[in-house]
Amino acid sequence: MRSYLLLGGFLALIAAGVLGYQKGHHDADQSAEVERLEKEVSDQKALIERGNKEAERLRKVNAALSASDKQRTEELSNVRAENERLRADVDAGRRRLRIDGICRDEEGGGGQNAGVDHAASCEPSPAVRQDIWALRGLCGGQFVQLNACIDRLEILEGRK
Repeated sequence: MRSYLLLGGFLALIAAGVLGYQKGHHDADQSAEVERLEKEVSDQKALIERGNKEAERLRKVNAALSASDKQRTEELSNVRAENERLRADVDAGRRRLRIDGICRDEEGGGGQNAGVDHAASCEPSPAVRQDIWALRGLCGGQFVQLNACIDRLEILEGRK
């Protein structure tokens, strides 16, 4: 009987050892799984953080582009309005269009003078005048558009 008790005790020790090993092995597996999941959650949080930072940067870029577009559109409108005001003033005689050039002497000399000191008048033809206004308007518009392109480039490169 004593041998049965010893055998039973021995078997109980073996069973406890096996169960302890399985529990330890199971705990190690669970611990590794928990670590893997925690790393995955950490990686996802970092990805979300980067996404939020990029979204904020893009909001700032869009706001800067919008402000630049508004400013440059206003400048272009001002250039066009100024050109039209000047054109109207010249056409109405309130301002004179001055162009360096050669004026013919009206006092009968028939020669050409490099100025109007002798009171001769020099006026461009209506067609030339329209070309001058068209060129002035195009130059002003192109200047504003070039500045808008520079603004966009600086904003997108993060320099502005």
